[in-house]
Amino acid sequence: MSSNSSTSGRLKGIYLRSKKFWYRYSYDARQYRVPLDTEDEAVAITKALRIRANPLLAGANPLSEEIKKYLEAKQEEGIFTRNSADSRGPVLKAWINNRKLKEVREISEDEIKSWLSSLRRRKDRLAESSIETYGMIIRGFCAWLVTEHKLRENPAAFIKAKTATSAKRRRFCLREQVDNLISECPDLELKFILYCGFHGGLRKGEIVQARPEWFDLRLNIIHIVESEDWRTKDKDKRTIPLTKAFRDFLLEEMPVDGELPGPFLIQPNKKQGKARYRYDFRKPFADYINGKGLAWVKPHVMRHTFASLLAIAGVSIFKIAQWLGDGVKVVERHYAHLLPQDSDIERAFGDDKTKPKPEVGIDQALRG
Repeated sequence: MSSNSSTSGRLKGIYLRSKKFWYRYSYDARQYRVPLDTEDEAVAITKALRIRANPLLAGANPLSEEIKKYLEAKQEEGIFTRNSADSRGPVLKAWINNRKLKEVREISEDEIKSWLSSLRRRKDRLAESSIETYGMIIRGFCAWLVTEHKLRENPAAFIKAKTATSAKRRRFCLREQVDNLISECPDLELKFILYCGFHGGLRKGEIVQARPEWFDLRLNIIHIVESEDWRTKDKDKRTIPLTKAFRDFLLEEMPVDGELPGPFLIQPNKKQGKARYRYDFRKPFADYINGKGLAWVKPHVMRHTFASLLAIAGVSIFKIAQWLGDGVKVVERHYAHLLPQDSDIERAFGDDKTKPKPEVGIDQALRG
């Protein structure tokens, strides 16, 4: 069949263009041409029939505006937090800018595949898990366009969420490595960052937003709360015990003129701009960690280490989940395999010789 030739005897209006089928039809005295994004004639006919049944889609704004509306709608519905929306927006904008997409009608399976393939060819190639996440972000956006009747079908439906099989194999630092990284750190702010991650399990964004009022040195707790210009992930407010080592650092090394620096404990003069983080400590962190021969340790690994060391020491999954601000099921999936043998049964049936030891506290777990 030659290019632009009609499929005689099939459905009027279907034709080939550059090996892909298109559908030409008229509605309300206007003619439309729609790419069917397939080389399979049977699939093309099925898609064309759907168009014929619903020939007119809702008017769509430029893609950049639709992305903005999508993120705002999901936030209003409570599906996305502000942080979730902030992480998805740059991905969607990078996609449409790279592919020079301006309108909803230009979205196709081929355009999505081309962009994902280009990410795999980059010199600073992204991890495959990150590329899969980007694909799922596009799929979610396109699904919303379908529900809004701005797309007939989801061109990203080919992207499937992969079940994580390596959740139990997350790398974490040994306690000796944690102690060395902290004790040998020459920079005060970086040392604070290490304590927040390794001794408190704080997320990167929480470390950047850490304020003096979060740290109660009398009650020995870290209390993470929202502020007028910042929201915690999933609107989560939580309290974490403050280890003795972290408390001593805050009392002895961190104060300026007897007070913890403010309004933020690191880079207090930097204000929130358009970037996701008020201040990004990635470079000084990487420079120090790489110099120690631990290039695999990223900021989030500190959080994994916090939870892993607690689990190894026998701290309950419920407590770890509370301190992390994650669901119990999520924490159990990632860290339950590290727990020592459960001795609860001995609590009910054991004699005095097999009486289990009491659960350790956070200081014992993280400092020994």
